[in-house]
Amino acid sequence: MGTTFSSIAFTFRAKLGKHLPLGHAQQVLAAALGYKTYASFNASKEEAALDSVQHVVLDLALIDKRLGELGQLPPSAPYSFAQAIRAAIIEHLPTVRVHNDVDNLKDEIRSLVEREIEDSGAYTSEVAMTNAYGGDFDLESEETSSFEDHEPEWVLDVSGHVYLEQEPEQVYHGDTIDVSATAVLPKLGRCMLGELKVIDIGAVIQPEPYPD
Repeated sequence: MGTTFSSIAFTFRAKLGKHLPLGHAQQVLAAALGYKTYASFNASKEEAALDSVQHVVLDLALIDKRLGELGQLPPSAPYSFAQAIRAAIIEHLPTVRVHNDVDNLKDEIRSLVEREIEDSGAYTSEVAMTNAYGGDFDLESEETSSFEDHEPEWVLDVSGHVYLEQEPEQVYHGDTIDVSATAVLPKLGRCMLGELKVIDIGAVIQPEPYPD
């Protein structure tokens, strides 16, 4: 039997460290996953995808709203509730990364893409044509569609530069490499993503003269 929404809700309720009716725990967990009610989460059939999830972005604003509706809103409640939800998700799904917002998710995806680029043949072959070493990545990313859109995939176009260190007393063949890649993650729910795939990795030495 796979991971169930109810099992995560039970663990969330236990980790919260305060009395919370199970029904309320289910409502707040559903809000964290982007649904106004537990009934609407159930109708979505997202529970079947839980064991394939790799990233979750908690909907803190909806948690806040739902807590107010349920009369469960002490100071800092959205954050303490979110911490308990994060811990519960990770206990049942240890490989899942839980994020507080999309910007945090983007930061992590850029780091993962950086590793993929660094290990790629396209990048290593360009580095081999220089007399330089190391590699200081400076990457930016742009969504092809908003995370909130109901698309089957969430796609990030990642691009930037890698700044290398020129070997002293060696012929200069460039010390900056322009890189690009596309990060694709299947949308398994409103706030849930599947396994990252990095495609279309590109790398080319930036044509610029040796500095005086």
